Amino acid sequence: MNNIKSRKNKMMKYAVIIPAKNEERDLNGTLEGITNQSLLPVVVLVIDNNSTDGTAEIIKEYAKKYPYVLYLFDNKGKGYELGAPIVRLFNRGLKYLMQQGYQFEFIVKMDADVKLETDTFEKVNEYIQGEQHPPGILSCIPSLSLNGRIKQMISPEWHTNGQLKIYNLQCLKEIGSLKADLGWDCADNIQAMQKKWKTYVIPYLTYELSRPVGRYSFEKGAVRQGLGAYKLRHSILYVLLKMSHDMFRKPYVLFSLYYFYGYISGTIKRKKRTLNKKEGKLLRKLLWASFLKRLRKNQFLLLQRNKNNVSSTYST
Repeated sequence: MNNIKSRKNKMMKYAVIIPAKNEERDLNGTLEGITNQSLLPVVVLVIDNNSTDGTAEIIKEYAKKYPYVLYLFDNKGKGYELGAPIVRLFNRGLKYLMQQGYQFEFIVKMDADVKLETDTFEKVNEYIQGEQHPPGILSCIPSLSLNGRIKQMISPEWHTNGQLKIYNLQCLKEIGSLKADLGWDCADNIQAMQKKWKTYVIPYLTYELSRPVGRYSFEKGAVRQGLGAYKLRHSILYVLLKMSHDMFRKPYVLFSLYYFYGYISGTIKRKKRTLNKKEGKLLRKLLWASFLKRLRKNQFLLLQRNKNNVSSTYST
């Protein structure tokens, strides 16, 4: 209780890092959402990964108008691929901000197509104040407008979402650099838990994505998800159950087959794992606990019909 009282009315100091490559279509909305926050960040660093469109000009215009918006050019790597490049850009941005002497308690990794309500971080701050101990990693629920319907991506309450990650800086220092590999946005939660930090998805806060998750065809996306499941040490039984579940949503059987191909290819080629054995054991325990919880609540597609104008998908 004393910890809560000591944090009461304290405004969180946070910094935002946005990796961006060819984001001229969505970046304006993302930066508008940040600069209109009722609780403003200490600094917003947008890392331009060698864009060939108008991304750089958009960032520089915001930097002229808002002194806390910074532009940083990066010409290494291939940019937006699943996994390592995003983490590399984030790690570089964090190192840059630390070198520049910025003072903050939370660091936010944010995709360039995330749209926020104006009070998002004010509500995040209120949530943090209400916790007995400061959380290690926070996130909200991503949503996407498809054919006039709002689709929410639901994940376990401990599995913070990669498009918007709010890291306690002390937690991030303790777990070290994020793992630059497939499944990094699941692995960081496990790393934090190993260090006795809590990770939460705030259930009443959402953010909007301007485009579907991933920039690849569903075939490539499914294969990468399957490979990620292998790298995160998902059990074969859990993989088969997930495949069975996914067969009942578009693109139905094909997605599950590509997913399984990714998992098996990782097994055959003995790809390097993202999690070690101890971390993998903890993740499997959490996944099965989430599975049983959903089963009790009839949250699987086989057991329910969605009657509202809000549909949901479940990740991990």
